[in-house]
Amino acid sequence: MLHWLILIAGTSLLVLKAGNLRNFLFVVILTMPLNGVFIEVGQRIELFKVASLLILPLGISRLQQLLGVRELRLFVPFILWVLWISILNVCYPPDYIFDPGLGFRSIALRSAVQVLLLFSRVVLIGLFLISFTQSKDVWRGLQSLILATTTLAIFGLLEQLFHLAGVEIGGVFYKGINGEPTHLTFSAFGIEFKRIGSLAHEPKMLARWLIPSTIILLFDSLRMGLLSGGKRRSRNLAILHALAILFTFS
Repeated sequence: MLHWLILIAGTSLLVLKAGNLRNFLFVVILTMPLNGVFIEVGQRIELFKVASLLILPLGISRLQQLLGVRELRLFVPFILWVLWISILNVCYPPDYIFDPGLGFRSIALRSAVQVLLLFSRVVLIGLFLISFTQSKDVWRGLQSLILATTTLAIFGLLEQLFHLAGVEIGGVFYKGINGEPTHLTFSAFGIEFKRIGSLAHEPKMLARWLIPSTIILLFDSLRMGLLSGGKRRSRNLAILHALAILFTFS
């Protein structure tokens, strides 16, 4: 139920804010780390894929501005490399894909989705560069990121506490949120800990989001404390994030 509520609320918010580019980008930052919330229909439907369907049209509508962003040219070699790898994947499917399937599960569609998400990320960077023109925009964007990652850290630590109490919540949903969750564990000091993934899906995904946010909070705690209302609060949040990283055992 929690996953469905997040999906519906996040999708609604993305659509409602699509008319205002700056506000839309703040919502994208807020929802992007929640990649563990998805529906499995052969391909995973998650909030960033929903956002991508809006990011590309927004980028096309501002194509002239984006073409003027010199920094985006740095991504051209990387884009060409990914396109080449995607073509090879379709022509020569990797050995580890034993049964890629047909239709929604085909390797061709999977590669196409990956290319779509690649271009969405590049366009997203361009939209940030043409929209966040003031320092207050950058700070608000960072605050949105910290809000999202703090939510991930808290839910992940709750997963751990419930696990130690003998109750399982969360888990890794490999077959969509209607499937049975998998609970990954790690034994240390004679205690079986849970490898937490929170709402970021797998433990490694959670660590991927929490490592940069922890570094940002550490710098903020040493500087001005603008992200959370003071240096002490930023330091406490950095400790909270670091503790969650520890329990990913990633």
